[in-house]
Amino acid sequence: MKAERLLIIFALIFLVVPFAHAKIYIASGFRQAYNFQDQLNLGGYIISDFQIDGTFRVVLACGSQQAELFRSKIQLPAKGKVLFSDLGLVEVSIPTTVTGTCAFQFIVSSANADIETVISPPFTVTRELQGTFWIKDNQLQLGEHFIMQGTVYKLSGENVEGTARISVSNNSRLVSLATVTLKDGKVSIDKQITQMKSGVYNLIVDVTSDDSNNYQITNITTLTILTNISIAVDMDRTSALPGEEFFFKGTARHERPSTLDGETIKVKLGTAENTFTITDNFFEGSINVPKQMPAGTHAIVFTIQDKQGNFGTSTIDVTVAQKEERLFHELNAVVFLPGENMTVKPVLYDQANKIISLPVALELWGPDKKLIFRQDVPPGNAVSYSFFATATPGQYTLLSSSKHLQKKDVLKVESVESLSSSYEEGLIIIKNVGNVPVKRAMGIGVSDGKQKETLYPQVKLAPNQTTSLNLSSMLPTGTYAINLGDGNGTIYLFNNSEDGRSTLQKLGDGLKGITGFSTIRVRGTATTLVVFFVGILAIITLLVINFLFGKERRWDKYHEQKEQQQFLDDLSTHKGDSFHIIKAKDDEEVPEVKEGTASEGLHKP
Repeated sequence: MKAERLLIIFALIFLVVPFAHAKIYIASGFRQAYNFQDQLNLGGYIISDFQIDGTFRVVLACGSQQAELFRSKIQLPAKGKVLFSDLGLVEVSIPTTVTGTCAFQFIVSSANADIETVISPPFTVTRELQGTFWIKDNQLQLGEHFIMQGTVYKLSGENVEGTARISVSNNSRLVSLATVTLKDGKVSIDKQITQMKSGVYNLIVDVTSDDSNNYQITNITTLTILTNISIAVDMDRTSALPGEEFFFKGTARHERPSTLDGETIKVKLGTAENTFTITDNFFEGSINVPKQMPAGTHAIVFTIQDKQGNFGTSTIDVTVAQKEERLFHELNAVVFLPGENMTVKPVLYDQANKIISLPVALELWGPDKKLIFRQDVPPGNAVSYSFFATATPGQYTLLSSSKHLQKKDVLKVESVESLSSSYEEGLIIIKNVGNVPVKRAMGIGVSDGKQKETLYPQVKLAPNQTTSLNLSSMLPTGTYAINLGDGNGTIYLFNNSEDGRSTLQKLGDGLKGITGFSTIRVRGTATTLVVFFVGILAIITLLVINFLFGKERRWDKYHEQKEQQQFLDDLSTHKGDSFHIIKAKDDEEVPEVKEGTASEGLHKP
């Protein structure tokens, strides 16, 4: 009974679970890597001891990605054998939907169950392409040609059809050189290199193939780009003055042997700039030093940039000398009165309006063309000169001289006609304190209290010359109010006494200033105290005279005093001109007055 039950169970198992009774054999020769759309010949066969009625499939599995490449029905008799080719499997194409590590799965299925599976050795599916390239020169100067040839092919060795962009890369800089069509994988380029920065670049070939294998081929080689132009210059000299020229000759050359011809080189010095044409690597010319270029060291800059972008620069230091450009007088004035001070500071400026620290020779010449003084003035110093009170009027020449410049200014000393008067020992001392000769009548106002008169002694004096008038001999004995013509309206009281003593008292403001007077001793050896009492006595005498001879006018005393004060006021206003000269009016005849006599209009009191 137990044996029957076991037999039934085994029968059911055979009915439900198919036997693994098929075997799959695949041909060897798988590569390690494939590109998209590579064609593979898959050879192999299937054998079985039992009859099979099912399905045969080929699946490309790449990790979680799978792609069924082939499916066919299979009917195999017991002890039968069938080739892959008999089932229609000759070759398959790698799809563009999967990449990575892959393997082919060969599967026989029957009754909805896989009864046999065989997996090929693993391989890689990639877009990677390869190429071989030849470059004529790995180092180029801008303007030279980049020449490259090569072939791009798949991992299988099959040449690629499509396009290729050839570029060079330097860090983050990518420069495209050309895009060419790949015909049977062939690459050919002949490109002039221009307008690139110098440096070492990596060559890159970006391929877009017709079978979707788009790939960037790197690590091919490097390309060095040179852009420098070397400049060598010979100068005729290295120092010059503003306005002068520097002459030069020079050469300009690329780093790689080639000829510069027809290009221009720019030469600059400060604000001056010139351009010159290069012929067979050679140039020559000159450049002016700007007229206002400061003294010191400056650079002449030579610069060239050719049409292809090569660049070169060179500098040569030169010295610009300090040039005396302007000599200037800082003067406090150009018109002076005698006795005034002239202050002058000679300043020497260079081409940049900077002060030159060199001494300047300063000279002053008079109107008679004679040298008054000469002095070497240190830089920054001033000279002061005082014109004499008797300095000759006219034009003076102020002359400064440096090594290369002269500066002349014309100064003027005004004409001043001025007389001073004083009283000394009975004489009126008259002095020409101006700077021109005086030949004129000097007016002296005289009043005895009743009548007033003007004396006009003739004066002829050279500058700084003096003369005297004897007032005692010109007036009778008596007391007089005198205006000496000092230009200030000052009134003096003159007492010409019979005993030969004469005194002159300053009244100040008319008769109201009699107090506090000073005296001038004219004869004898009396002390100041004696003269003081004499002055007091003179005043008392004047008052007594006014009393004795004024009886008939006592009733009109007020009017008499007012008339006398009016005379003094009139006399005080008789000042003369601004040069302290009392003169007769232009329409007034000057009477002749002989020394020692008085005008008849004056009476002895």
